[in-house]
Amino acid sequence: MTSRSASPAPTAWRRTAWVAVVVLMLHAVALLGLPLRPPVLPGPDRQVTEARLIAPPPPPPAPVTRPPPPPPAPAAAPAARPARRAAAPPPPPSPPKRTPAPAGPDVVQVYPAAAEPASTPAGPNDGQSAEPARELAGGPTVSHASGSGVEVADPAPAAGQSQVHPSVQLRFDMLGQRGVQPWKGVFGHLDWQQDGQRYEARLAIKVLFKTVRTQTSAGRIVDGALVPERFTETRRNEEVAQLQRDQGRVVFGNGAPAAVLQPGAQDRLSVVMQLGALLAGNEARHPPGSRLAIQTVGPKDAEVWTFEVGETETVSVPAGQYSARRLTRAPRRPDDYRLELWLAPELGYLPVRMQQTQTNGDVIDLQLRDASTP
Repeated sequence: MTSRSASPAPTAWRRTAWVAVVVLMLHAVALLGLPLRPPVLPGPDRQVTEARLIAPPPPPPAPVTRPPPPPPAPAAAPAARPARRAAAPPPPPSPPKRTPAPAGPDVVQVYPAAAEPASTPAGPNDGQSAEPARELAGGPTVSHASGSGVEVADPAPAAGQSQVHPSVQLRFDMLGQRGVQPWKGVFGHLDWQQDGQRYEARLAIKVLFKTVRTQTSAGRIVDGALVPERFTETRRNEEVAQLQRDQGRVVFGNGAPAAVLQPGAQDRLSVVMQLGALLAGNEARHPPGSRLAIQTVGPKDAEVWTFEVGETETVSVPAGQYSARRLTRAPRRPDDYRLELWLAPELGYLPVRMQQTQTNGDVIDLQLRDASTP
C-alpha cells in the first residue's frame, strides 16, 4: 500500500501570503508617508467591514463687526515750563566816533505821482494826473533831507520864512514856436492882488486883442503862505477845482474823481507866486541843488510838482537884464514837458521868465515886458 505525503494546508498558505502583502504595504506606507493604520487580517470564517466616522465640515465663521474706533482723546496740555530767568542785557557799546558828513544840498521828500494823459500845450502850467495824498490842510509843505540822506519833514514854513509879494501887474511877451511856426502877436498879463488876508490872481493869454486862455486863483494868506481855495481855467469852457481844506479834498467841477488834499497844496497859478514867497522869506534855506515838492492842483487833477533850485543866472528879457534863480520841473514821462521859472530877487522873486518845453520841441516862452503897481 502506497503512502502520500501531506501537503500544506491551504489556510497556512493564505496566511503566509497575507503577511507578505502586509509587509509590502507597510514598506510602501513608510516610503510614501501615508498614515498608518493597523491592518485587519480576515479570518477564514468571518468578513471584516471597516467603518469610518467622517466629521461634517465646520460652519463658516460669522462675520466679525468691528466697533467704531473711539474718538481721540484730547491732547494733554503741555506742562508749563518754568520761566527762564532773563539774562542781564549786555552793556551798551560805546558810541563810535562820528565823522561829520560833507555839506550837501537839501533834498526834498517827493510824494509818488501817478501817470497823466497827454495834453495840448497851451501855457506854462499844463495838466497833470491826480494823486491821492495824506488828508491834511495847512500852509506849504517842504520836506528836506540832510547831506547824509536822513529825511526831515518840515510841515510848513515858519513865520518869516515865506513872504508874499505885494499887489502887482506883470505883462509878458509870449515867444517860442509850435512846430516850425513861431509864436507872433501873443501876450500874457498877470494881475496879482492881495490885502494881507486874501489874494486873487489872474493870468490871461491874448492873441492880438482876443483872450484865448485864462487862469484864476483865489484864497487866503496864512502866516505868509498862500492857501488857495478855488482855481479856474478857461479855454473854450470854464473848468473849476475847489480846494476844500476843512474836508481835506479837491473837488473838480467836470465830474472827475475827487483827490485827497495834501498840506500846503497850491494850484497851477498860485504855485508860481508861492515859490517866490519861499525864496523871498528865506533864500538861504533853498541853496542850489535843493528841491521843493508841492502838490499842484489843475482843473482835472492834483499831482505833486517837484522843482529843483538852480544857480543864479543872468536873464535878458524885454523888460531888461536881471539876475534870477532858475527853478526847473523836469519831465517825468515821455509825454511830459519841462517847466522852467526864473525868479528875480530884485523884484521880490517875481517871475521874469516862464518857459515850457515839450518833448516834441514846441516851446512856450513868457518873458517879462514890464511890471507896475496897481
